[in-house]
Amino acid sequence: MAAEPARQIAPERSGGFPAWRAEPGRRELSSVLQSFEEAMAVPVDAASEADCEWEAWLDGGFEAHKFIHRSISRQSYAEVLGCLLRVNTHCQEEYPDLWAVLKFVPKKNGLNPVLALLASEGAQAVSIAELRPRAIRRRLDDLRRAFEQSWALISCYLSQPPSVREDLLWSARTVAEKAKTDQRSRALELLCLGIFGRRATLF
Repeated sequence: MAAEPARQIAPERSGGFPAWRAEPGRRELSSVLQSFEEAMAVPVDAASEADCEWEAWLDGGFEAHKFIHRSISRQSYAEVLGCLLRVNTHCQEEYPDLWAVLKFVPKKNGLNPVLALLASEGAQAVSIAELRPRAIRRRLDDLRRAFEQSWALISCYLSQPPSVREDLLWSARTVAEKAKTDQRSRALELLCLGIFGRRATLF
């Protein structure tokens, strides 16, 4: 089987926060996933620039994330998993301090073996079409949680000035490693949006 094709994540412009290419009202999953991947190419110090467009980037990201979350299904499972794989690979290469925490998200949600299979053998190898209904629900839930938690961490990290990131990552690693499966998403959401989020009252 052919391996999952590598699609390089590259920014639309050379500096600052990349613009979201997919229109908010567009209902094509493949376009939204591609836009999501491209928008992850944020220079590591972009949030420190004067007049940086972090708010527009966050708004577009949350809109895309909501659409992707609703669109995860038996048919779209491999496509969304591929997007997550490419985003994770990009973060591993470009933001090693973030990756030191982010890597626990797929691991704790049981996705590491599936992501490895996807990378080595391609989308057909991770198809869930023939699984029993209960197994399908579990796979879809695992992917939804991992995507949600990954976006929470990535968006908070990239929209913060570098001076704030160390405390975020220390706290997020504790949550990612220690929180129970059914509590991890809510705990990371509280941490990344309510405490360390750039729009948070406590920021």
